Amino acid sequence: MKKIFTLIAVAAMALSASAQEITFTEGDVVAAASSAPLNNKTFSNGNFSIVITDLEGKFAIDGSNAFFGTAESYKLYSYRLKTGATSKPAGDAKARYITIKAPSAGTVKICARSGSSSADRNIEINGTKKLLDDDAAAKVDMPDKASETNPTGTTSVYQIHEFAVNAGDNTLTFPDGSVNFYSFEFVAGEGGGGTEPTPVTPTDPSAAKVWDFTNMSADALAALAANSNWAADIQGTGEEAYTRYTYKTDIAKDTYVDLASIGFADGAGIEVGRSGGKLAGYAQKSDGSWSGGIRVDANKRIQLNTSNGVIKIKNLKAGDKVTINYQSGSDEARSFTVTNASPATLSAPKNSEEGSNKTETLTVSADGDVTLQQTKAINIFKIAVNSEITAIASVEAAATIAAPTVKKYVENGKVVIVKDGKKFNIAGAQLK
Repeated sequence: MKKIFTLIAVAAMALSASAQEITFTEGDVVAAASSAPLNNKTFSNGNFSIVITDLEGKFAIDGSNAFFGTAESYKLYSYRLKTGATSKPAGDAKARYITIKAPSAGTVKICARSGSSSADRNIEINGTKKLLDDDAAAKVDMPDKASETNPTGTTSVYQIHEFAVNAGDNTLTFPDGSVNFYSFEFVAGEGGGGTEPTPVTPTDPSAAKVWDFTNMSADALAALAANSNWAADIQGTGEEAYTRYTYKTDIAKDTYVDLASIGFADGAGIEVGRSGGKLAGYAQKSDGSWSGGIRVDANKRIQLNTSNGVIKIKNLKAGDKVTINYQSGSDEARSFTVTNASPATLSAPKNSEEGSNKTETLTVSADGDVTLQQTKAINIFKIAVNSEITAIASVEAAATIAAPTVKKYVENGKVVIVKDGKKFNIAGAQLK
């Protein structure tokens, strides 16, 4: 049955307040390999998680678009977890299955499709099987997908399958062959057995917002220079020299302040602090050098120069997309732990590695704030809400590519790299 595309469908499938959803992103993409790259890998949203067992290295994550839900209410997913083969039980030399760790008894809703275009397949949890049947998909007319061969933009919307789960570990198997998983959603206290998504009241997304710390406003920098609560030091030499502003006052343990409230206007809407200890102000260390916890490197980045530093992005809505362009603050691998958004972890490889300048997108789980707690200092170049960030993975590598693909020059005292007709700064963030 065909349905006309409506605004209801656009906003549909937002998570209910009690739901926790695990999805996959570009940052999760990994190819299958004999070294079993996803074995023991955990994906989490709050206290709900899935753990992969894959001794043979068949699992992979890649990009693939699919709609799930009903003809009236559906959602697009763009990345999938591919099992690559039939499940095998624990104890088998090729053990291959997924453990769903539920925080309480409830329902897990799974968006999945058969890994074969010619064969339907089952998935099973706690003795209950559900058939992944492409022929049961709803057909929805989506005008934005219209083409010469499909003038109405008719698109398949696949079923969501629900399973009752117990608190703790629940084993998910795929006994008939490979399966592609797009989403796992946990809802506490509901029975399983249906295939309909949870009815919710759609909410409008937050307004688009970008914090570009590689291109700070002149007014914000002038205010920092004139503010006695900030220390100014020159870092680097020659063309690479820049001013570092460091906040002088300690921020108490587990206390968070808006960057604008302490004098950095370009940081309005972002709070910073430290979990489990104070965020130290600018002070002289035992070796004679000076340092502090909150750094603003003019037209380059911001950084919390501490372990367990927390960046909090305020007043977001379920389903919002938060994109962050970042890099480890040293030649040491680091990471963020994320709350109220998925994925639950963002890795930051050594800054000497190719591709260490990363751009990742988070999906907000529920209305409220998203926090990113770092292991140690991580450079933040740009943050965006419901807006795109484009970055070059390695500026140095890009600069070596033969013209006209890439060229490099200085504009207004700053290095500019041009690649494929787009401009990037030395940090790899795209310029307007």
